[in-house]
Amino acid sequence: GELVYDYAWYPGMHSSVPISCCFATCSRDQPIHLWDAFDRALRATYVARNQADDLASAISLAFSPDGGRLFAGLERSVRVFATAEPGGPVVDLLAGRTRKS
Repeated sequence: GELVYDYAWYPGMHSSVPISCCFATCSRDQPIHLWDAFDRALRATYVARNQADDLASAISLAFSPDGGRLFAGLERSVRVFATAEPGGPVVDLLAGRTRKS
């Protein structure tokens, strides 16, 4: 396995509600994965691509408070995924240019 850059627990997780027991991970040269916290099964995969249509690795993750969205920080952009719809992002937010020092 590759180095894990970040992980995020599903908000409102409670062990008595198995569907809520999951977490997302991002790592080098891998898509974002949603894992089952009990049996370690892969539940879903979310893929971010760059302008050349190559896989773009996320470096940070966060869920919306209701768990309906997964935010992935990439180099100079944020991708927003619908948690219930694995695959590509629903929104791509590009960061502005950086100021050179």
